[in-house]
Amino acid sequence: MQNDKDEKIGTLDDLIVTKDRSLFAILQDGGFLGLGGYLVAIPYESLNMSDDGRKITLAGGSKEALQKLPEFKFKK
Repeated sequence: MQNDKDEKIGTLDDLIVTKDRSLFAILQDGGFLGLGGYLVAIPYESLNMSDDGRKITLAGGSKEALQKLPEFKFKK
């Protein structure tokens, strides 16, 4: 996952659909192989995908901005 300045800001970890059918992208900052990273939920509409689907960007995003968002935790 990159921002609009082509800086890597994290990875797309998952997609979540809520009961009201809203779609959220779960982004991970840090960690390795899905372990130990900081997860945040971003509305899917905030993301831009390239025409070929290979590049996803979050305009104005940064690692610092993601760290300021509430951490997302999967319920067991």
